[in-house]
Amino acid sequence: MKPPAFHAEFRLNGQHFSSVTELLQYAGKQLSDDHTAFLHQWFDDSLVFEVQTSGSTGKPKTYRFAKQTAVAVARRSIDFFGLPPASKVLLVLSSGYIAGKMMWVRALTGGWHLDVVPARKTIEFPQKNYDFGAMVPYQAYANREQIERFGTLILGGAPVGDEFVKAVKQTGTRLFLTYGMTETLTHVAVRALNPAAAKMIDARDLDVYHALPGVRFQSDENGRLIVHDPLTSKAPLHTRDLVEWISPTRFRWLGRADNVINSGGHKVIPEQVEKLLAPHIHRPFYLAGHSDEKLGQKVVLVVEGQRSEQLEENIRQAVERVGLHPYDRPKDIVFVPQFHRTRSGKIIRDFGKREGA
Repeated sequence: MKPPAFHAEFRLNGQHFSSVTELLQYAGKQLSDDHTAFLHQWFDDSLVFEVQTSGSTGKPKTYRFAKQTAVAVARRSIDFFGLPPASKVLLVLSSGYIAGKMMWVRALTGGWHLDVVPARKTIEFPQKNYDFGAMVPYQAYANREQIERFGTLILGGAPVGDEFVKAVKQTGTRLFLTYGMTETLTHVAVRALNPAAAKMIDARDLDVYHALPGVRFQSDENGRLIVHDPLTSKAPLHTRDLVEWISPTRFRWLGRADNVINSGGHKVIPEQVEKLLAPHIHRPFYLAGHSDEKLGQKVVLVVEGQRSEQLEENIRQAVERVGLHPYDRPKDIVFVPQFHRTRSGKIIRDFGKREGA
């Protein structure tokens, strides 16, 4: 079996290519190193390609996948979102990780007309509209006024805040938050973020993830999600995601098991508390556990930026207004000049690890 070629309808920045060699020559001159490196890997003689995780929850890992598996996963997404050949698509993600790589695979497989712009927070939009695009949430926040340029836009890599969901509720763009990971070659489920997206997948609730065709879910005895996807693996994938399991095709995401804080025997899921605090704290922050003689771990609110007495007092007042359960309430506020982040902008929750807690 030969490595994949590309669809005859495929265009890149408006250019048609008669051969892989011609495409790679263009990429070497016009695209960034990460995109060029992936294209060379995709079109080499090997039947497999390598993907590295972001390292946001631990040491980065490398996985190897058959290229034909990636093509099958790409076709599932193409069919699910209804994107025929010549669909106009914008790529604003790096190809250093799986999300950017799979955008390429979908475009090459589906014969899309792909435009590529630098993977930055503030995006340099060409003067046109698009059928489809993908962003990480911080890009969507920074370019919110541009969201209506897309027929369908998917977000992934991190949760989104309630304030953002309220702000985009009335947009005509079908806006989805995806669930997936490197091991599943990106998304295996989607959550509608507005009525336009909900209508497409017949969703009643905007906080529920719905499986893509062929994918099934279950949860283990600890409430962690198990993914069954015959396209990527014959064996079930046991994740570290805590969920409220609804059915084999639906679940609510609660948080990461790795982030749970055991404070006095009470299990605090940081993501659930952060969701309540987010409208009141206007700086990047997260909850972490810190060693404590009485509680085992105490909840600490870690805030990015320089400390000031007034800011700390404002945050304490905000915490009081929310009315958290006593165990969920942060016992300390810690300021960190700058958070560690992955290249996609995801915050690395390493306060306790860095401080030896």
